[in-house]
Order: sequence, then structure tokens, then C-alpha cells
Amino acid sequence: ENDLRTKIIGANGHLLIQAKSGDGFEMSGDPGPKLARVEGVLASTPFIQGEVALASRSNFSGGVLMGIDPETAPEVLTVLKALTSGSLAPLQSEARAVHEEAPATEFAAPKPPPQVVIGAERARALSVRVGDTIRVISPSLQTLTPLGPTPKSQGLRVAAVFSSKMYEYDSRYAYMTLGAARSFFERGDKWVTGLQLQTRNPDQVAAIGSQCLNALNDPKLTALDWRSRNQTLFSALELERVVAFVVLVFIILVASFSIVTTLAMSVIEKRKEIAILKTMGSRDQDILKVFLIQGLLIGGFGTLAGAVAGVVTVTLLGSFGLPIPSDVYYLDSLPVHLGTVDIVLVVLAALLIVWDFAVFPALEAARLQPIEGLREG
Repeated sequence: ENDLRTKIIGANGHLLIQAKSGDGFEMSGDPGPKLARVEGVLASTPFIQGEVALASRSNFSGGVLMGIDPETAPEVLTVLKALTSGSLAPLQSEARAVHEEAPATEFAAPKPPPQVVIGAERARALSVRVGDTIRVISPSLQTLTPLGPTPKSQGLRVAAVFSSKMYEYDSRYAYMTLGAARSFFERGDKWVTGLQLQTRNPDQVAAIGSQCLNALNDPKLTALDWRSRNQTLFSALELERVVAFVVLVFIILVASFSIVTTLAMSVIEKRKEIAILKTMGSRDQDILKVFLIQGLLIGGFGTLAGAVAGVVTVTLLGSFGLPIPSDVYYLDSLPVHLGTVDIVLVVLAALLIVWDFAVFPALEAARLQPIEGLREG
């Protein structure tokens, strides 16, 4: 859960401000300074996105093309810092060139293709690397040709490749400059899909979202935090966590039957000794304590050994990893997290179950009459 949370936030930010209609909106001025004054907001960046297909000479695949500000986006979308090759410098140069662009002349040199950052899985699927050229195709926009209308397409040059270690993002997301995205999607210079925000505490984004809306003072906007955008996923993970704990408790219950068997056999074998102890003046409570302590020692040693083995296993998995099919699961390796609270809860639950199961044989031993033990012994 923690691993998924980190990667989802890294690709989308903690908080999203968008139009209530979900269709995007025209920005009136720069909202950055207003949002920066909200307590808890660390950074913000505008973006524009749309569904497209990216094609190379060998393959094509669908996905999401996002237009970003390469200067501010890395502070919000941390996935842009996880570059395996290339850099954001070409996108930053392209964004600056748009502001410094001279008026077009009749004999001006053709513009270079816009720069794009793609995920590692998409780069592998398209068989491209930094410096190669791909084409972006829009299924909703058309251009007129001598043969009739065709889907709009444009050449792009791969500037960098990122790896978020999450297949969903590495195979679908691509990033280009805001200006290039607006030009491709045929939008105005102030149009954005929304604003992504990075906050100091991701668990308090609901209150921060309300403050941001008040700062922008636009009734047509709404705020969505990372939990609400992925509510189904995290609800399923929470349910899975509860189910896993219940299954673990049942496993401990089954294992505890061996303690009952061991103590019951011990009571049967020691009937003569129990009878002698009672004849010498031992009380029922004393016999009860003896067998309870024996059961707790057996169960406590097993619980301690299991906890140590579990901690060592999790530590090794965290250091070396366990690869899993990334095209089946969201992740490319098995995520592990060593939670102190979880360890304490499992150990306490195990000791409680051991105590309960040790009581029955101990009570049987405490109720044994001396005359019966001596006669049978």
C-alpha cells in the first residue's frame, strides 16, 4: 500500500484542481503565487492532457500525453526526477524558446520537432531510445489531406526516458511542454486541464484543497485529492489487509492445536507426578500455573522464532527484491514494508491464542484427583 501510494502520488501529485465539468478551463493570470501563500502547499504546476497514440517505425500504443511546465513540474511530479536516460534540459530549452521566439519570416528554417519524455515500458514497446523520433496521433482531431480527413499527427523527438517502477505509468504516460501540447490539441495559450499540487502532508490534502479553492476564488473549480482519485484501489487494498490478518489468525489457531496436543500428552504422562505433588500439599492453582507456563514457553518460543524469521525475510526482500510480472500487476517487484504496529499486533494475537489454548489442558491437570493419579500410576 505504501509503495503504491508513493508511486501514484509521484505521477499525479497530492492534489488536483480542475473544472467541475472536467473539460479544462482558461487560467486568469498565474495561480502559482496565490497557491504558494496557502499553508501546506509546497509547489504547483499547470498541465494539459489528452488521450493519444504514439507510434514508431516498429509499433504503436495508446496512452496519455501530458503538457507540463518543465521548470515547475519536477517539484510536483516526482516521476520526472526518475530519469533513466536523457534529461529535461531539451524541454526546458524548448519552453524558453517559445517565449523568446522571433516573428516568423518567409525563409525561416523549419522548427525542430517538439521534445517528449516517455516511460521505460513504452520505450521498450516502441523500440526507441533518447534521440529517436516518434509520432503522436490524436483520435479526436483531424487534418485535411488530398485524400480526405485523417487523424492529426505530429513528429516528436524523445528527450528522456523515465522509470517509475509502476507498469501502468511507464507504459501509458508521456510528457511534453505546455506550449507544444496546446498547439497539438488546438487549445488557447491560457487553457489547462488542471493544476497539480505538492503538499507538505499528503494525509491533510482535504483541508488544503478547500483553502486552495478559497485562494483562487473561482466557483467553477473543484479539488480532488489523491485518495478520492484512487478510492477503489485503496479500498481494495485496505480490505485485502484485513483479510490477510484474519487468514493469519486462522493459521495461528490451527498451529495452536499442536500446543493443546503437547500439553494434553504431558498431562497424561505426568498424572503420577501431579498426584504426588497434590499429596504433598500443592494446590490446584499451582498445578494450573505449571502447565500454563509450559504452554506459554512453547508458544512464546515459536512466536519469537516466527517473528524473527519474518523480519529477516522482509529485510532480505527489501534489499534484494522479488521480481513479479509487471504486465500483470501494477509493480515490477514485490513491495515489502516492515511495520512495527503490524508485528506487535500479530505477536500479541499469537500469544493470546496460545494462552487460551493452554488453559484447557492446564485445567484438566488441576482437576486431577490424587487418588486417581496414584492408582493409575
